Amino acid sequence: MQLTSLSWMPHRPCLLLKFPNVNVLLDCAVNLETLSTFLPCTIVPSSRLEALSFPRSWGIDYLKKLNDQLFVEGFPEVQPASLHTIAVDAIDIVLVSNWMSLVGLPFITERPDFRGVVYATEPTIQLGRLVMEELNDFFEGIDRDPIDDRWRADEIWRAFPNAPKTNPKEWKKFYNKKQLDNCLKKVVGISYSETIVINGAIRFTAYSSGFAIGSANWLIETETEKIGYLSASSSRTSHAKPAQWDKLKRMDSLILTSLSRIPESSPNEAVSGLFKEVVETLRARGNVLLPIAPTGILYDLFEYMIQQVDQISRDIPVYFISPIAKSALEYANIYAEWLSDIKSNKVYKPEEPFAHSEFVKGNRLRVYENIHGNFSREYKTPCVVFTGHPCLRIGNVVHFLEMWGNDPKNVVILTDPDYPPEEVYGPYNNLQIKCKYFPIETKLDYTQVPLILQDLEPKLLMLPEQYTKPVKGVSGRDLVVAYKPQITFKHGETLSMPISGKRKRVLIDPDMLKEMNVKGAKDNDDHGVCAIRGFLSAYDNKLELISLARANEKATLPRVFPKLVGSLTAEDLIKTLKKKSITAEIIKNIIGESIVVKIPRLEAQVTISADGQKSRISCKHSENRKILHGAITQCLNKL
Repeated sequence: MQLTSLSWMPHRPCLLLKFPNVNVLLDCAVNLETLSTFLPCTIVPSSRLEALSFPRSWGIDYLKKLNDQLFVEGFPEVQPASLHTIAVDAIDIVLVSNWMSLVGLPFITERPDFRGVVYATEPTIQLGRLVMEELNDFFEGIDRDPIDDRWRADEIWRAFPNAPKTNPKEWKKFYNKKQLDNCLKKVVGISYSETIVINGAIRFTAYSSGFAIGSANWLIETETEKIGYLSASSSRTSHAKPAQWDKLKRMDSLILTSLSRIPESSPNEAVSGLFKEVVETLRARGNVLLPIAPTGILYDLFEYMIQQVDQISRDIPVYFISPIAKSALEYANIYAEWLSDIKSNKVYKPEEPFAHSEFVKGNRLRVYENIHGNFSREYKTPCVVFTGHPCLRIGNVVHFLEMWGNDPKNVVILTDPDYPPEEVYGPYNNLQIKCKYFPIETKLDYTQVPLILQDLEPKLLMLPEQYTKPVKGVSGRDLVVAYKPQITFKHGETLSMPISGKRKRVLIDPDMLKEMNVKGAKDNDDHGVCAIRGFLSAYDNKLELISLARANEKATLPRVFPKLVGSLTAEDLIKTLKKKSITAEIIKNIIGESIVVKIPRLEAQVTISADGQKSRISCKHSENRKILHGAITQCLNKL
């Protein structure tokens, strides 16, 4: 087995797990931090941004100087996981752990060479869809002239005072609505504790990770191995179903990712500081702007926010503005079985799990799709506004920052740890509006991980290299993940995972069991040997020993193939298929040094590995499989 990291961000994982007969992609990273390189996209013209100058030395007029930083006045781009080192059509399964990971999925599934199947829990699919639709709406609303690629030259972008952390040559435009819809058609919804068997070779099961509604950790099993995968997880009390840690105990290997970006996080303190700032601002007749994603912690903040605001005045409106606002609120209340016991038990009273429906009915929470139409007529201040996007480059938040920016009584409060002010607030540093940062981070932090690992007791821990390097906590002490034994990985690196055994499970015909006379060794009666005679059937990764009697009775028994020797090459296979008037092409797979031969007419592919000593046919149609098996047989020698 091999593990390859395709993501440069440990908190946004994308891992390729290669088994002998199945390739599994764990999550789909997409880097939205790249948006910080671009100038904010305003809904209405901004005289402040239109008056910016550009650096004369480069002569690139779409590079704008603002607050001692440089920004690109072009269409914003994101960075998907780096897939250039793998054959995408060799990916059999994609496991999506949470709504954040789903956002990056179309960059994989909408490639013409993708052939795999995607699995995620139903809430992850629906809530992730809403986040994707909101982003898509924001991007489609951007009106900017096309620009050239001169700024992507290394000597230019690296010279930015606020230089990007990754190479802009790897960035891409966001997907469109058609690609979004096509992608989600390929996702299969599953439930917690539901086990899926793939090719008869591996089984995987989703268990609650405690981070968000429908978020999952995964148990992946072969005949001899148990592998646990920890994605974004939380052991804190929230509205989501608690993490099912007991299902991942004593794994042969445990893959750890997605730890908190704040080494010692305290979400309770952050929430306390946030509401204190809200109360002070509203009492001073200022407005509160909260850039936030349309799901997740938002549901809890609504309830507490309105309680705080009501202590000042019930006349102060709380707005939620998003193109998918209504759907986001409705979906949260229909997934009761995916919530904590406190929330889910309300259904039986009967009450709705979240209070925001009552707030909407009572006009305490006012919901709008955009800032036009009804909102522009009904809007009044002071107020609290929840809107997107927390990157502060796209969405309605840009409009409010420009509109409220010159009044020091107003405040913008950043709560998303993925978008800290030092990375996103650069274009607004010269505004008078206050900027406060209260990161609400509920994922596992460095102080919680040792306790979790002590309870899970994995035989081997696999984790990003960054987590083993000391980081400073709030207390000033160095924090690391020090569990032993451990293996670290980094972006682009392929690791061989230790295998505890190479035995294969074989089904034995009951008639053969009657005839078996197993004799144990003198010094070890636990193991025995005996001679057997029959047929070994190998199909779809299932091995079965069939008795001679059954073989004589059944005419449908697969014929016995001759023993073959030699090395299979892609060139020989393509030549053999060509004689049958079947066209094939080679796709090289750098990772694992395997070669994939694609046969479009047969809707199949053959993966050749181990220097031609091993081949795997992937094909849905049994007749086409027989054709390929015959072609491979012709390329080898019979004993």
